Amino acid sequence: MFTELPTPLEERMEFASAAWLAEVERFLLERASDLPRDAFAFSTRLDDPPPHLHPGTSPFGYTVRLRRGEVSVLPAPSETVDYYRRAGYNTALPFAWTVFGDDAPVRERTQREYGLLAGGRYPPPRGGLPADPGLRRTLAALHDHMARRTINNPDVEHRIEHFGLERHVKDVAERGYTILPNA
Repeated sequence: MFTELPTPLEERMEFASAAWLAEVERFLLERASDLPRDAFAFSTRLDDPPPHLHPGTSPFGYTVRLRRGEVSVLPAPSETVDYYRRAGYNTALPFAWTVFGDDAPVRERTQREYGLLAGGRYPPPRGGLPADPGLRRTLAALHDHMARRTINNPDVEHRIEHFGLERHVKDVAERGYTILPNA
């Protein structure tokens, strides 16, 4: 007997990849007629993305603009939005793949732990979430939908370098163990 996955493997994708952004757009377009008349836009800039996702030097991230009947998902960050955040790609992943549902304590704990993982390198988000309760529900549903489909960065070398674990990997290879202070 096998465990049935909540989301099939073929529906999973890398965070902020072209396939991931296409799924964001598809999800929101299905709900476009239910969006509020007033526009709302949010954007995320992701520093130090895996080279296979973004080999260039321009900022990496995405921008989503919404209004009743209209959805725009762009593969670049923009600071001219209602809600803007900046984070490191690898440190943003735990937040991106955590399903919150209606569990506020899980959301708050994840945000707190994400903040510790980021180590104060990034400012808090700028702007605010939408006032419209229907749009807030739609964005929460979008987050959970995408969290179920978001995989970890498959570039293990990139993750090791990002988290500064090179010495620990070397210790394990040479000695068979390592010590992670303050883990």
